[in-house]
Amino acid sequence: MEKFKDWTTDIEAQDIATKLQAKYGVIFGEYEFSKICFLRMMTKKSKEAAKIISTGFPFDVKDNFVYYVLIFDKCWQILSDEQRYLTIFDMLLSMSSEGFDPESNNYAKISQKDVKEFSELLAATNMLYNWSEPGVKVPNILVEEKKEDV
Repeated sequence: MEKFKDWTTDIEAQDIATKLQAKYGVIFGEYEFSKICFLRMMTKKSKEAAKIISTGFPFDVKDNFVYYVLIFDKCWQILSDEQRYLTIFDMLLSMSSEGFDPESNNYAKISQKDVKEFSELLAATNMLYNWSEPGVKVPNILVEEKKEDV
């Protein structure tokens, strides 16, 4: 019997990731989006709107996914569109561009953010550290220009 059966593939999050890759190709250009699975957890409880997990061998052989991005519906619904874009941006920053290469030492690794990645996230939010809290007004990173001086 399946432990969690109330889930679906999350097309919205996948579309956001694709748009982010197109806009921020310098950061996400080498990511293999066909190896990222976006799932919407409909009833599972979470304090966060999204979580990333990696698979690695032998699970990647069966499903061909290296990373799973789990979207928790109840938390996700509270976020504005702009916060959703930043949430996916944040999840993508947790992946290494080398994380898709089975020959790399960073294969399927989830990286802790370094100063450069925090700078990219803060630049995208116009320096809002609380961008993920419900009701916080954040910029639309898909239409507004990213600051280049950070």
